[in-house]
Amino acid sequence: MKILLTGGAGFIGSNLLDRLILLNHDVVVIDNFDDFYDRNIKERNINEALKSNAITVFGDGESQRDYTFIDDIIQGIEKSITNLKGFNILNLGESQTISLAQLIKLIENALNKKAIIDRRPMQPGDVNKTYANIDKAISTIGYNPTTPISEGINKFVEWYKKQ
Repeated sequence: MKILLTGGAGFIGSNLLDRLILLNHDVVVIDNFDDFYDRNIKERNINEALKSNAITVFGDGESQRDYTFIDDIIQGIEKSITNLKGFNILNLGESQTISLAQLIKLIENALNKKAIIDRRPMQPGDVNKTYANIDKAISTIGYNPTTPISEGINKFVEWYKKQ
């Protein structure tokens, strides 16, 4: 299949590109290299934790997100390519939230290190809880995220240590 992939240089896009090439698709990538989601910040946070330096946490740690493992997002995009005809809008995510404090605990456990936290005020415009409603993705394309957050964090930390 011929596929135009926008944002192919980003984290999700590059992982999707790897998967599409593995499946022998003919892929053209367009990317403006926008740094809206700065990967360096995420890598720096893990690096700081590994070095036992302080990581910056905005707010009290009780904000909640539905952090989703990259393989689950790629599975959803792949199912969209395979099963959708025409235009549609779907949310892909985990839909189960975890607090930032719980996420930090999982990372501490995976690294076997206690995080040193530089706590800052919550950033203006941030919200306490956000997550994807994936009901439509489940019913339309059979989307099914399968990686629990604890497993995803362990896989990420192992991958990161190899970089």
